[in-house]
Amino acid sequence: MRASLAIITLIALPLSIHVWGSIDDTVREGSTIYLVPVYGQSLALGEEAQLTTDVDSLLKACDYRLLGVELNNNLGYFHQNGFLKQRLKLILRSKSRRFETSCYSLGAYLIESLRSHGDDSSYVCTFEAGHGATCIEDMSKGYFAYEKFMDQLQRISNVAKEKHCNVIIPAFCFVQGETNLTSSRDSDYRRMLSEFRQNLEQDIRRIFSDQKNLFAGRKSLACVLYQTSCLSIAEDGYNPLDYDSHVLNVPNAQRQLIMEDSTFVASCPVYQFNVVREYVHIDAKGQQSLGKYEGRAVADLLFANKKDIGFQLKDMSIDGSCIVLSFDIPEPPLSIDTSIVNKVANYGFSVVTPENKNILDRVEVRDSTIVLYCNKNVESGLKVRYGMNGDVWKSGRLHGPRGNICDSDTLSNYLYMFEVYSE
Repeated sequence: MRASLAIITLIALPLSIHVWGSIDDTVREGSTIYLVPVYGQSLALGEEAQLTTDVDSLLKACDYRLLGVELNNNLGYFHQNGFLKQRLKLILRSKSRRFETSCYSLGAYLIESLRSHGDDSSYVCTFEAGHGATCIEDMSKGYFAYEKFMDQLQRISNVAKEKHCNVIIPAFCFVQGETNLTSSRDSDYRRMLSEFRQNLEQDIRRIFSDQKNLFAGRKSLACVLYQTSCLSIAEDGYNPLDYDSHVLNVPNAQRQLIMEDSTFVASCPVYQFNVVREYVHIDAKGQQSLGKYEGRAVADLLFANKKDIGFQLKDMSIDGSCIVLSFDIPEPPLSIDTSIVNKVANYGFSVVTPENKNILDRVEVRDSTIVLYCNKNVESGLKVRYGMNGDVWKSGRLHGPRGNICDSDTLSNYLYMFEVYSE
């Protein structure tokens, strides 16, 4: 018996030391922490995206100022079924389901932005949170994923108090919408997402009530928002010419919030990325790119007091059989991309009648406008769409719903999908 106890003690002692070393924070006393969590369903969690980032090299390049949820350099250990299981995964350095997420490149982008503004000491903390294959209403306030997220934020707040750290939360990134889109639970998505942001802001204010500049000088918590594009895997079927189709409800709601609500900021639409098995989940390279778009959006909030709205439709006019579209273009002129995104008919545009006919003949792309030439006069009540095309059960830049229009920025802004009525 004594021998067995001795063996257990010999095993338990180093394991205990390893446990506490793995979950112990490493932030300096009195430091500043920029906190930008990424919350959502499987795209937020990196599902199926094989980890390709060399985390050790990344940390070194960031001067070890890039932090995970434990406020140390242990990044990317996530378990959606519980905080204890997540910590055990971290302790054991488990590589099982340790995916590439946008957090790595998001964090690296912000560290570099801090450097370029003369800040060589502040930390950036970013981590993934949420639950896969879940509608927004089931991961909102009162549900498991949300409450776990609150527990994580509370721990960060507790450490910040103990170490007299300043915590600044310029934004959170929201990557959710696929399940609402595909399961037809999408009719009130805009309201639900707006309420989610409001509830999260209230809870963050409560948890970090001692912080003086919590939202980086802004009155409200900003939400950096992508746009989902998995239209063709809707459970009730997909027909790009279906006038009454609901599949653009969620992408349209995301676009409208960015355009009309000052608290929502654009990252990018995801149709421009590779998708694993061409089904739902963007691959590792796509996750890295998404993180750069998110990082740019947050950096613009912090250092330029600028709200990025992405590349968006601004106005539409009709003259006989022609429709002229004008845009908010981050970096003119307009550009046609068929090298990254496979060319699609009419570059992704369609004009659909109540009889389920597409009357669009051809598209002319100019420096700042696009003209849609139809085969008959354009009447009121037609649906002008961008991005509703592609093969059934396919997503991504190759064969999924997509478009070929982008701007001329170094980090190209692709046009957000939309559906509007002709008037």
